[in-house]
Amino acid sequence: MKIAQLFKTTLYQLKSQRLLTVVSICGTALAIFLIMIVVMLQQVKTAPFPPESNRDRMLYYSYISAVSNNDDNQEFNCPMAWNFVKDMFPSLETPETFSCISVNHKNSILSVIGDKEVTASVKETDHRFWNIFDFTFISGKPFTADDFNTAAHTAVLNESTALSLFGNSNCIGKEVLINGTIYKITGVVKDVTQLAPNAYSDVWANIATKSLKDDWSSLTGWLSVVILAKSPHDIPIIKEEISRRTKQINNRDKNGWQIIERGRPYTQLEESVCYGSSQEPDVSTYKRQMFMIFLILLIVPAINLLSMTQSRLRQRTAEIAIRRAFGCKKESIIINIVSENMLLTLMGGVIGLILSVCFAYCFDWYLFEESSPVNGMSKLQTSASLSSLLQWSTFGWSLFFCFIINILSSGIPAWKASHNSIAKALSGHHK
Repeated sequence: MKIAQLFKTTLYQLKSQRLLTVVSICGTALAIFLIMIVVMLQQVKTAPFPPESNRDRMLYYSYISAVSNNDDNQEFNCPMAWNFVKDMFPSLETPETFSCISVNHKNSILSVIGDKEVTASVKETDHRFWNIFDFTFISGKPFTADDFNTAAHTAVLNESTALSLFGNSNCIGKEVLINGTIYKITGVVKDVTQLAPNAYSDVWANIATKSLKDDWSSLTGWLSVVILAKSPHDIPIIKEEISRRTKQINNRDKNGWQIIERGRPYTQLEESVCYGSSQEPDVSTYKRQMFMIFLILLIVPAINLLSMTQSRLRQRTAEIAIRRAFGCKKESIIINIVSENMLLTLMGGVIGLILSVCFAYCFDWYLFEESSPVNGMSKLQTSASLSSLLQWSTFGWSLFFCFIINILSSGIPAWKASHNSIAKALSGHHK
């Protein structure tokens, strides 16, 4: 059938059976809309976007787990000590670099001497942090290796904090009090979305000034580590290298605490589904759960297409019989009906995609609980672009599934209708 004729026939059906056709389109659109929104909610945890553009190359070693060799078999799961970080990570050969970060944000009091105070989130980092995360510097630069080695009191502010303290972002070289300690500002960066939790903060201070002195023991302290691989293909190699290094440390300290690997370090996906430091993330269960959610959402258009197609065909029985009486082939009738329904499915899919994009753009503050306005703009507008969250493969597979359901729901009834007796169909009796 010609494309033009198919469009004309479909438009005719839209007009003649408006309710059934609209319900069919809306059912497909709703399914695609819900699936795309669910995928976006998951993608925002793993998709690369500034300043976490290297997520596909990142590994996270946020906590250390260890068990005592004594008879009591005590176990702990804590952030790492600086001594352990120095023992474990500098000797690794495969990674491009690594960075140690304070495991928790600290809500601190910032002030300019003799001026107002503001409350801001402070993350303590080292100089390598700026090579892993791609911040946009408005002015100045990050603190350097020399600052780290000399434990210089240096810090980088985000734009909002700089504006609150100084009224502008031209504050390089000026001093700010962080919980009563003077820090020199080396740079100002654009605000970072909370959707990038490993990079997010209001202030980034030199970690060498304090946290490296806060170790509880040779293993436990306040540090987490982010590792950057040279290539995503190096991730399994890095995991194996860290596993070997862990065994070496355990063999060396047989009479002390023995480190439990728990599959560390974790990839971006593993880190996003890790719900506790005492257990290894179960990616397989997570994927099964997501598959079940998608399957349930796709049942909506399946039931919709089955019921709506059969209703339309029952109303078109006489039309099919007349077309056959005038010599139309059965195969042509089947192709016609299936094509019409596939076109309606495509229309519903496109509408669902457009709705999901518009909804995500306009209501990101509602979808993503961690995103709050930054200078009056949404987080998606300032950092995580919709293009990085849209999964075209998911849209394609969802639409493909709808097409398969369409073929089954329209092809079989169309085949039965086309093989009905013409006389019975015209008299209103059909199988």
